[in-house]
Amino acid sequence: MSVTLRRFVMAACAGVFALVTAHAAQAAADSPPPAGTSLAKITKGMPSEQVNEILGSPTSQNTYPTGKGWIPFYGWWGGDGYRTDWIYKGKGKVIFNQKPFSSRLKVIQVYYDPKEDGY
Repeated sequence: MSVTLRRFVMAACAGVFALVTAHAAQAAADSPPPAGTSLAKITKGMPSEQVNEILGSPTSQNTYPTGKGWIPFYGWWGGDGYRTDWIYKGKGKVIFNQKPFSSRLKVIQVYYDPKEDGY
């Protein structure tokens, strides 16, 4: 087997492994929190104030731009230029989106992870 072919096969295997790993992580992220947990009470579209009433203050927070935030004028109409994660130790994450010209955060996703370290 030539060196070029060997490198191609190794790169293809690495690519397949990366896709399988990413798919497994996405599948775990898309599964809803188990009934009876505090995260199961959080629903899409819920405002941050209501989440704070149910879960309390997060262990840590993270705010970051999305790829859409770099599209000129997108923020005026589309929203989703920035997201905020509220991370809860031993529970998981609640991900919020903020509409343009508004200070209100709305839930877009909930990730249940009892192994979350909170940071």
